[in-house]
Amino acid sequence: MPDIRTKHQREHGFTLIEMLVVAPMVILLIGVSIAYITTLTGKSLQVQAKETIIYGIQNALNTIEDDAVKATQFNQTTGALPSPQGQDDTTAAFTSNSGNTLIMGLIATTTNPVQMNRQPIVYADQPNACSSDDKINNTVFTTQAVYFVKNGSLWRRMIVPTYNTNSPSDSNTVCDTPWQRNSCAPGKSGTACKTEDEEVLQNVTSFSIAYYESASSTDTLSAADAPQARTISVSITAGQSIAGKTISQTGSISVTRQNDIQS
Repeated sequence: MPDIRTKHQREHGFTLIEMLVVAPMVILLIGVSIAYITTLTGKSLQVQAKETIIYGIQNALNTIEDDAVKATQFNQTTGALPSPQGQDDTTAAFTSNSGNTLIMGLIATTTNPVQMNRQPIVYADQPNACSSDDKINNTVFTTQAVYFVKNGSLWRRMIVPTYNTNSPSDSNTVCDTPWQRNSCAPGKSGTACKTEDEEVLQNVTSFSIAYYESASSTDTLSAADAPQARTISVSITAGQSIAGKTISQTGSISVTRQNDIQS
């Protein structure tokens, strides 16, 4: 005669002994699955972070290249630079940290430099009057773009020298109002601060510049001789810790300025 109780039990699930045998296997399988999913998620985050860092570095290098091509000269980084705000956010002059600052002279323009209708800003009566068609031959008014690292980020600061548009007899008089404006650290104020510095790239671990007399030169110039350079080599390294692993990438460019105008 068949065992009705046993049959009844089998119809309603596992026995206690069978559960004790299967449970550890299920728990182990779940643990392995979770570990596998966690690993995949971590790798996915790392790949995404790597791509983000690579994109950020390339974007930063493109920004620097755009300025460097149009630069009138590369400036010294060995002394204090007149500025509405210092690198430490004080109102003192800007004093760069050796090796991680790039300063370029740029021609001020009447509107955004990327616009086709932009015109260079020139000084009045140097030598032609502002009303003259020959004013284009006057001495140009130059600003300075400063790239520097602070608190792990690469920043771009714009420095605009003192000027006015109301006194033709003044040596600081220009024919038009420059589109460029003095910038300072975000959240910092000052009488000459008109806008905020641009944060070009975060998580920067290294920013270095080398100066060369020409594109074909292999001998580097010192930071004090930067005005003699026509070509610069810029290298940026950025890194970030993601899912227990440090992701670090480096990018570099070599740029030759096209302007011959001296600041």
